[in-house]
Amino acid sequence: MEVPVISHVIGTIFSFLAAITLGASSFLKKKDKMILLQAAYNALNASANFFLGSYTGILTNCMSIFRNFLILKEKYNAVWMSILIAANIYIGLMINNRGWIGIIALVATTQYTSFLLFMKTPQRIRIALVINMILWSSYDFLIGSYPMSVMEVVIVIVTSVNIYRNRK
Repeated sequence: MEVPVISHVIGTIFSFLAAITLGASSFLKKKDKMILLQAAYNALNASANFFLGSYTGILTNCMSIFRNFLILKEKYNAVWMSILIAANIYIGLMINNRGWIGIIALVATTQYTSFLLFMKTPQRIRIALVINMILWSSYDFLIGSYPMSVMEVVIVIVTSVNIYRNRK
């Protein structure tokens, strides 16, 4: 899917801002602050996906904002996880305009949504984030969000270093 140059530039700017926000979240020590900053990342990334013409990216980021809100309000549980995963997959498959590339976004969101229910500590969230960023980096590269893809690789490296530094 070809997007106009101006849309690609705007999407790239949002992508860059999202990447910085997500990278900053891996340095935080408190789970609630990590989740809040990741919600900001999702909002910026949804905007990038809008300008880059990726409907599944918009959907998965909006659902992630809602999931993070539930986590912050301590309402996130197995029922909500199941509802969000089912809705993400069903709606995502219905609106997917990128074929197998769009499926990567659905898998990435499903992975992180399920891991967040069980990963209670910042250290475990970092581990889940590394796995998630590998998936998102592939997706973002394939939709042309190159700054985000590069930043996600950097986030994998930085977060891996933080995992090592914070090991017990």
